[in-house]
Amino acid sequence: MAAAFARTFCKLALRDVARQYETPIKSISGSIMTRMWATRSRPLEEFAASQLNITTDDNVLEIGYGRGDGIAAVYERLVGGKGVAFGLERSDYMEDAARKRFVLETTEEDKIHLDRAVDLRHLPYPSDFFGAAFHVNTFYFWKQEHMREILRELARVLRPGAQLLCAVNPHHLRRLYKWETVTESQCNIMRYLSQLESAGFDNVKIEYHQVGREEMQLISALKSISEEGEDPEARMKKLEEDIKMFMLEELVRQKGRAGTSRMKNPELLADAS
Repeated sequence: MAAAFARTFCKLALRDVARQYETPIKSISGSIMTRMWATRSRPLEEFAASQLNITTDDNVLEIGYGRGDGIAAVYERLVGGKGVAFGLERSDYMEDAARKRFVLETTEEDKIHLDRAVDLRHLPYPSDFFGAAFHVNTFYFWKQEHMREILRELARVLRPGAQLLCAVNPHHLRRLYKWETVTESQCNIMRYLSQLESAGFDNVKIEYHQVGREEMQLISALKSISEEGEDPEARMKKLEEDIKMFMLEELVRQKGRAGTSRMKNPELLADAS
C-alpha cells in the first residue's frame, strides 16, 4: 500500500513539474520551480543575448522570457539607441512577475515591451519588424505539426537578413527526459533544425559553447534574402549535408562523454554516416 501511494505521489509530482515548466502558474510550486530554473538558465540567457548581431537601434524579440533575465540582457545592449526589447510569454504568472521587475522600463522608458501569445503561429507584430529574435530552452514545447508554421511566422516578423537564435542546454534536456517531464520526441533537436530552411531561413549554423559549468548548443540562422536564380534543390541538399554532419559530430561527442554507451536512434545515425 505504501509503495503504491509513493508511486502515485511521484507521478503526480512529475506531472506538476511538467505543467509548471511548460506554462508556470502562480502557486508555491510555481514560485519555487521558476526561481530555481531562472537561476540555472540565467548564464545561458545572458550568453545567448550577447551572441545576437544587433545594434542599439534594433527591436529584439525573446520568446518565452520567463522571469526576464534574457530581456534584461538585451535591454542593456540597447541603451542609448532607439531599439526596444520585446518579450513573448504564454504564462500569465511569468508576465506578471516580469512586469513587476521592469516597471520603469515598460512604463516610463518604453524600452521593454511584454506581450502574451498562446499560439506562436500568430504573432502580434508587423512584418519585417525585428532585427533579431531568440529563445532559450523553449523549442521542445512546440508541437511538431506546428513547427514549420511557427518558424515561418518568426521569419515574417524578422527583417531580411536578421538573425534567429536558439539556445539549448543538452544536459538540461536529458534531465527533463529522465524526469519524464518531456518526451524523447520533444527533446529531438532535429525537429527544429529540419524545418528552418523550408520556413525561410539560410546560413544555419550549430555551435557548442561552454558557459560556466554548463554546455550550450547554439543554433543560428538568418532570414532569407531572396535572390534571382536561387536553386531551392541545391539549398535543400546543402541543408541535408549540414544536418548529417551535425548528427555525426553529436555521436562523437556523446561517445566521448559516455564511453561505449549507445545512442537512442542508431539507425538514424547510420543513415547520417
